[in-house]
Amino acid sequence: MSDTLRRNIPPSEGQDRYGAWDLSSDQLVDDELDDVYGSRATDHWSEESERMVRILMKRQRRLSLTAGGSLFVAVLLAVVASHLFPGFMSVPIWRNFSPAFLAIGVIAYPVTWVVALVYVLVANHMDDVP
Repeated sequence: MSDTLRRNIPPSEGQDRYGAWDLSSDQLVDDELDDVYGSRATDHWSEESERMVRILMKRQRRLSLTAGGSLFVAVLLAVVASHLFPGFMSVPIWRNFSPAFLAIGVIAYPVTWVVALVYVLVANHMDDVP
C-alpha cells in the first residue's frame, strides 16, 4: 500500500464511486476489509474501554447541554429584561445604542465565543488532549 492516489483515466468499472481517484480500500474485497478493520477494533477494545467511552459520552453530553443552556439563558435574560423594563432597555446610552441592542446584538457574540472556548477546553481535558 502507498500513500499516493493513482489517477484512473477513464475510471475502471465498479471503482468510480469516488470520482476518478482509485483509493486503496477499493482494491480490497469485502471479506478482506472485514478482517482488516475487525482485527484493529478487537486488538485494543475491552469491556473496560467500552465503559469508559460511555462515561465520557455522558460527561460530554452533559457539558454540551450546559453550554447550550447557558447561552440560551443569557439571551433569554436579555429578552425578559427588555419585556419587563421597556423604558430602561430602550433608552439610548451610547451612540443611540440601547441596552437591549447591546445585550442581544453585541454582547451575545463574545459570550458565545467564551462559552465555546470553555467547552473546547473542558472537552479536551476530558479526552486528555494536551
